Amino acid sequence: MKKIAVLKRDFLYFQIAHFLIEEQNYKLIYASDSKQNLYFKNIEQDSYIRLVRKDLIWTRDLKEDVEKEEETLRNSTVYRLSKKAKWTYLYISDVNPFFDFHYIFSTITEENITGKLLSPPDVMEEEELAFWKKFSPLVDEESALNFIEGVKQKIQSIEREREKTIQRTFFYGKPIFSSIFLFIQILFFFWLEFNGGSQNVETLVKYGAKHNELLLEGEWWRLITPIFLHIGFLHLLMNSIALYYVGTVVERIYGSSRFLLIYLIAGVSGTIGSFLFSPTISAGASGAIFGCFGALLFFGYKSPKIFFDTLGTNVIMLVLFNIVFGFVVPGIDNAGHLGGLIGGFVAAGAVQLPKNQSKLASLVYIVILLIGIGSSLFYGYNYKS
Repeated sequence: MKKIAVLKRDFLYFQIAHFLIEEQNYKLIYASDSKQNLYFKNIEQDSYIRLVRKDLIWTRDLKEDVEKEEETLRNSTVYRLSKKAKWTYLYISDVNPFFDFHYIFSTITEENITGKLLSPPDVMEEEELAFWKKFSPLVDEESALNFIEGVKQKIQSIEREREKTIQRTFFYGKPIFSSIFLFIQILFFFWLEFNGGSQNVETLVKYGAKHNELLLEGEWWRLITPIFLHIGFLHLLMNSIALYYVGTVVERIYGSSRFLLIYLIAGVSGTIGSFLFSPTISAGASGAIFGCFGALLFFGYKSPKIFFDTLGTNVIMLVLFNIVFGFVVPGIDNAGHLGGLIGGFVAAGAVQLPKNQSKLASLVYIVILLIGIGSSLFYGYNYKS
């Protein structure tokens, strides 16, 4: 009898999973290895269901489960984007708990999270019994087991397809140029150090730092050379770490040739922004790195589901933090950062994503890029002088 009772709960659990996937507007967004913990997101609304196959006997069983899952959610993109979303935790249990489930659940969860417990019918409330009766009763063991196995295979198929999509998206290219640029900026740093010092103004100017007066005198290469120079070891270290992590992600998404264009265009756009709005001598890959963030934001604009299911919130938070940091802390070339961010976004639009291309959109972004760079240089050379 116990075996049949357990099978009944398993049958109900996978019927609910099948119902959400096939008949309701819910998308499976996570499945544990055991398939005993499933997360679903409503496609049209900001609401989520966590379906759990777990026995809750004592209060501590529920508390431990909720605390563990809430910690997981707080560290996930889903939660950070959906703090006000409606969550439902739906537990399927083989036994009745020795506590008031609804009361305890409400005291240990936040307001936007509600819980339901479907345990043996003798203690179910009327609403829960009505929910139970929506699904087919267990008729014979073999049919139930076949159905459960079919739903498990469906879940595995969804997981595999998601993994393939992520693999296709984030492993399109290899980090070739990001590694080359990293090597170049480290090499140039030591070149500066052995030829007067990377924090020596004369040395920086001699080897290509952004210098407004020299740009106005026609030394146009200073729009490019500052990308590879850094002022002091800490400056190099911070930009090298950012290039290693952010640059490689962008190159894997866009491919090497597109990344090369994005990085250089963003770097030049950052130098132009600094040229227009900052009179100080400056150097560094920050504008190009902000351009990589801009390229990731363009990726989010074109593929929002994948973006927000993976790295979206982290990218947005890092961009906002760095912009605010640049305005608050003195000595940071925020104009160069913003110029690079905008340049990277537009450059990404010009080259387009590898498997999501539009020639017309690419042409529009190319025109925007040419007008933006051209008008900025025209203004800088004709009015700043």
